Amino acid sequence: MSAQDDSVQGYALGAVAGIVGLVLAGVIALACAKGLRGGSDDSSAQRVYFDATGEVLTTEADELLARIAEAARADEQLMVVIAGVRDAKGDTAVAQRRALRVRHALEANGVPPARLALGQPLPAARSGKETRRVDVSLR
Repeated sequence: MSAQDDSVQGYALGAVAGIVGLVLAGVIALACAKGLRGGSDDSSAQRVYFDATGEVLTTEADELLARIAEAARADEQLMVVIAGVRDAKGDTAVAQRRALRVRHALEANGVPPARLALGQPLPAARSGKETRRVDVSLR
C-alpha cells in the first residue's frame, strides 16, 4: 500500500469513528429524554409530592416540575398528563385539587394550557407520603 492509500484509509476510519460517536450521543440523549418522559404506563410517571399538610408542593416537587416544563417546552408534540392520587379515604376532590395545583405550576413555568391534560384520579395509596402526590407523564 502507498502512503496515499494509508491517508485515505485514515480519513475513512476517522469518518466512521465520527458517525459512531454521533450515533452513541443520539442513543444517550434518547435514553435521557425517555427517562424524563416515562412510558405510557403509570409506573414510569414522575411523582410530584406535597408537604405533610398535603397543600404545598415540596422544594423537590418545584424542581421536578421545572424540569418537566423544560422538557415539555422543548418538544411541542408532548402532552403532559397530570393525575392526582386519592387520599386514604378515597377522596377524589383532594386528588383533583392537587392535580390542578400541579397544572397551574406547569402553566406558570411556560407550558401551554392546551398541552396539559388532567387524568383520572389514581387509586388511594397505602402510605401517608404516597397519598400526597400527583403523577405527571409526558406523552
